[in-house]
Amino acid sequence: MKGGSFEQYLVTDWSDEQRLTEDEDAYAPKVAAVGDSIFCTYQEIGNGPPYAICSYDAGLSWINQTHLGDTLELRAFFYPELAEHNGELMVGACLYQYSEYGYNLAYFRSTDRGTSWGDLETALPYHSIDRSNFSSFCNVGQKLYFSYNDEYYDSIYVLISNNWGQNWNGRGKNVAYLTGTIQPMAVRAYEDNVYLVWVNLEGTISVHYSRSTDAGLTWSVETEFSDDPDGAQVPFIAVADTHIVVCWMGYKYSDEAFTGDLFIKRSFDSGDTWEEEQVIVNSEKVGIGSVYVEDSMLVATWQDKRFENSYSEAMAIYSTDYGDTWSDERRLSHAEYDSHSPIACMTDDKIHVLWGDMRLNAPGLYYAYNDLSTGIYDSGEILPEEYSHLSSYPNPFNSSTIINYSNLEGGEIEIYNITGQLVKTLNISNRKEGQVTWDATDAMGNKVSSGIYFARAKSGGNKGTIKLVYLR
Repeated sequence: MKGGSFEQYLVTDWSDEQRLTEDEDAYAPKVAAVGDSIFCTYQEIGNGPPYAICSYDAGLSWINQTHLGDTLELRAFFYPELAEHNGELMVGACLYQYSEYGYNLAYFRSTDRGTSWGDLETALPYHSIDRSNFSSFCNVGQKLYFSYNDEYYDSIYVLISNNWGQNWNGRGKNVAYLTGTIQPMAVRAYEDNVYLVWVNLEGTISVHYSRSTDAGLTWSVETEFSDDPDGAQVPFIAVADTHIVVCWMGYKYSDEAFTGDLFIKRSFDSGDTWEEEQVIVNSEKVGIGSVYVEDSMLVATWQDKRFENSYSEAMAIYSTDYGDTWSDERRLSHAEYDSHSPIACMTDDKIHVLWGDMRLNAPGLYYAYNDLSTGIYDSGEILPEEYSHLSSYPNPFNSSTIINYSNLEGGEIEIYNITGQLVKTLNISNRKEGQVTWDATDAMGNKVSSGIYFARAKSGGNKGTIKLVYLR
């Protein structure tokens, strides 16, 4: 094994797809994860109130599918999103029902973690919005941010509530002016930093960006974020502390008319500076995409038309080092019709992806996962915790970790990254028990990137493998 690959020992593969619901038109899911709980909302294409569904055991089972406001005759509840605070949930979006609400920003709330839901509430007076199809919704604690665009004023606004939706600040803050057709947007926040991305049709179709550093009171001048002379669409933004990632579909390197490649742009200082854009998927067949960020983990999901059936399929890749390197692309859906709008979240080391699916005989909301913590096996045999002859402390670590070993008779401990590449070999003594230190360097003495690694020992018939988490 020295100098070789760990691929026959390292498995971080995806589960088979699972059908969670039987809705004919499940579309545009959004998710939030807290502990082992996963909350999902989604809409029907073109009409009706949203749905919600929950898992309280990290995706093992899904319950409490609820059609929110199913007695209301809403013509549309466009692209709902989730907010969570101390076990309470809110599902918000722009709605349209001419007779009672007109175009408005509306939300449902649950005070029992999605078991039951209250009545529809609105953030604006009747007919405050002339026409709007797109909005975005997020929170920091009890503070809620609700972005929307108003076609009459050609503007994007961000509405704010400081008390979990009890009161709102009028029409909100005017962040930017628009021209042309209303387009998708995304708002996300961390502490007092609020970030907004959207599509502007003036000139070349492009992704624009603005930031507030005072909890939405004032906003920076909008900037064109995508450097794409051929156009860019459907942006998404993810925030984890000071780490910000924006993704979008761009046509720069694509010869296709309606699909392109998946781009990302990263900031590690709360948006003060941004790195150059990256192309992380270059199939020229990418449609709607999204990105999820947690510590050093990034998960990108998108719909892709590269396959033989010419329909959109749900796809995913992930990175354990802030997006410096990426796993192989994985096709999650295998349908005879479109799978669309995949979205990801994480519980501990488990990646969860949900998407809407319009397959002819079994439409609905679908789900797949990748449990990185259980992906170690030897010659096809899973190694349980009690079989391991290794332990480490501290773990996670940020400079070095001490690896303790027992029941080994000399040999080596090999360090591998999550893609199965050998990073470094540590020599151990001939004693059956002892310890060795790994200082998070590779064989050349260079510091490795933050992420997940595996230490593997083999001596005679005794073997052991443990996971190490390095945080720089």
